[in-house]
Parts: sequence; structure tokens; C-alpha cells
Amino acid sequence: MDPHDIRALVSVRAKSFFDQLPGIRDGRPDSVHDARVACRRLRELLPLLAADRRASHAERVLVDAGDQLGRVRDLDVMIALLNGKEEAVPVAALAIASARRALRIRLVDERRALVKKLEDLELGRIAVLRKHKRRSARRLVRRLLPNGNGCDAMLRDRIGLRAHRLRTAIVDSAGLYFPNRLHSTRKAMKKLRYVVEAADDLRIWRPPHLLSDLRKAQDILGGLRDAAVLRDSVGSLPDSSVPEQEHTALLNALDADVVRAHESYLDRRGRLLAIVDACDRFVVRTSRSHKAVHAVLTLVRRAG
Repeated sequence: MDPHDIRALVSVRAKSFFDQLPGIRDGRPDSVHDARVACRRLRELLPLLAADRRASHAERVLVDAGDQLGRVRDLDVMIALLNGKEEAVPVAALAIASARRALRIRLVDERRALVKKLEDLELGRIAVLRKHKRRSARRLVRRLLPNGNGCDAMLRDRIGLRAHRLRTAIVDSAGLYFPNRLHSTRKAMKKLRYVVEAADDLRIWRPPHLLSDLRKAQDILGGLRDAAVLRDSVGSLPDSSVPEQEHTALLNALDADVVRAHESYLDRRGRLLAIVDACDRFVVRTSRSHKAVHAVLTLVRRAG
């Protein structure tokens, strides 16, 4: 893939999405997860093709697909968490089995709904993004100029926007446990990660350790949300055949998971704010660089 070629990267991301469709039809949790990630990565790139109507059409399809993928993914994760609790909380064996049975019934229905949804959606609007023509060297150079058609400036601005939203989310969530605010922080974190990944793939910006640190923090908040969602689901699935003490033991274990994950997140808040600062410096530095290059090119043109 050519450096700075946004359409080539969009083509790769679209292919990643379609590669997961056979696994989704087979009910494979990893395919659902990978397709969901591919959806989000694509959605973060498509605004950079704002002049292409195919991009906006594809984005609407990706939103619908992502919503249904998310419902299936949540159930897959909750069942996996319950499987892990069998050894950690053996005294809640009946409660775990009961909750897992109820969630599996829901999962079967949601998997069927997902396959039907994907069949009904106009996936051709995404498939067209896989078509990519190689650029000539002259066109590529023109796209890299500050006043050309390149995506560098838009990508830089998007990194700045995502960094600002992450900083705001971190400040709003403060040091207390606000589930909805922490979920917003996680979403802001993922969106920043995906746009920085795009900059990395396009060789525009490759900050050391930044992406791995974002992934670690995202995993922590992901674990927090998964435990909290499972806790709420278990609480709404009462089974009279399960002893009350087992039900309580499972809820207490999930509450403890939430507390531990929140503490781990708080330990990483400083690093997250440092990441936001690094993004801000990149945006300002490259903005000044673009202005300087543009000024030089202007003088050259006038001299010529």
C-alpha cells in the first residue's frame, strides 16, 4: 500500500469486514468481534472521503451492521465471562448455569437476526470500497502538498478532535464510578485509537507505545463494562430454582470485578492524559509544518 493513500487503506479495511462474513454465518464469536472492529475502523476513515458519496452511503450501512454485531458480541462476552466464573466462584455454580442458559437462548435469536440483517443490508455499498486503483507517482506527490487533495490535514484535524473528546470524557468521569461516563470515555478512547492507527498505517504519524497503551486502557474499561452489563443482566434473570446465596455470590463477584477494573483505569488516567497531550503536540507541530511548506511553495511559484 502506498504511503498516504487513504483509498488503499479503506480498501483493506473493507476487505477485512467481508472476510468475516462466512464466520458470522457459522456463529463464530471471533468473526463477530473482528467484523465489528472492521466496521468501526472503516467508519473512522470514511469522513476523510467526504467528497465521495459512496462513502456516506457505506457509512449508513456500517452503522446498521455495527449495531446488530454489537448485540451479538455483548452476549458472546457475557457467556465467556460466566464460563470463567465457574472456577473463580464455585459456590455460585447453579446461578452461573442458570444465567448462561438464559443468555444462550438470547444469543441464538440474536445470531439469526444478525445473519438476516446482513442479508437485508445493501452490502454492495461497502463492497464498492474494496475497489482501488493505484495512483501514479505524479498524482501521489500532488496529493501530499498542503494545497493538494491529500487527506493529511483532515486526518490531523480528526486526531485533534478525537483527542479533545477523550480529554473531555476523562475529566467528566472524574475519579468516581459513573458507568455511563466511563462508557463514553471508552468510546472516545477507541475512536482516537482507530484514527491514530490510520495515521500509523498511512505512515503519517507513528508514535511509540501510544497505540499499545491506548489498547491496554481500552481493555480495562472494556472489562469494566462487560462485568457491569453482565451484573445487570444476571440481576434481571431471577430463577426460583437457584438458591439466593448463590445468586448473591455471583453478583458480589461481578461487583468486585467492576471495582478492580475501575481502580486499574484510575491508575492509567495520567498516561491517557499524556497521550492526549502528545496528540495535541502532533496536531500543532504538523499544522505549523504545513503552513511553512505552503509559504515556501508560494514563494517558489511566484519566483517561477
